[in-house]
Amino acid sequence: MSFTLIKSALIARQAGGRRYGYAAEVAREPLAARFYDETFVIPPNAHAVVRNRWLAAAAFNMPVDLPLDYGVNSPAVDFPWLAEGRHVVLLTATSRDDKLWTEANWMVIAQALINRGLTPVFPSGNVSERQRAERIVAAAPGAIVAPPLSLNELAGLIGGSVLVIGVDTGLAHLATALCVPTIALYIATDPALTGVYGTGSFHNLGAPGRPPTATEVMTVADQKLR
Repeated sequence: MSFTLIKSALIARQAGGRRYGYAAEVAREPLAARFYDETFVIPPNAHAVVRNRWLAAAAFNMPVDLPLDYGVNSPAVDFPWLAEGRHVVLLTATSRDDKLWTEANWMVIAQALINRGLTPVFPSGNVSERQRAERIVAAAPGAIVAPPLSLNELAGLIGGSVLVIGVDTGLAHLATALCVPTIALYIATDPALTGVYGTGSFHNLGAPGRPPTATEVMTVADQKLR
């Protein structure tokens, strides 16, 4: 939830109880501040995770420097369709087309991982995403398109992987929260503000208008796979 948006403020209002959020002068949608009982001026140029931690600290009168702990664990899930061995989860789907990485790049990455003895696994959430994954896998024999999975199953798949590579999507953040080595790819959004952020091994690549190359991604991947 983004406490700078009107829709988030409305959800908070529906929940009842005392409401805390960002002051109008630092909110992306200043009108959202009107729906909060108390607001705080949090620097807008800080990372989103840091901002929300500061907001929570201000609301509950807590120290701002407590250790970062997302409080999530990988569930134990059995995947009979996944052969034994090390697998890498590749997250190609995101909410906006301008945040997508090219299929050609994904094909290069999938083949490079196969050459290293790893199994690339491509989850998908709808028909379009599955068709994209199938096109990529067709060019990289040995890669797998995962069957439809629940969020709990996705968490288990990610938690059991040796590496996650993904575009700007919530599942990449979940991987980081689970402390799985993660490489997040940024094409249209700023990783300084919304990149993956955690206590494990993670790396943000790219920037608005400057997508990472497959070579850059595999260079970082090799470092994390050592």
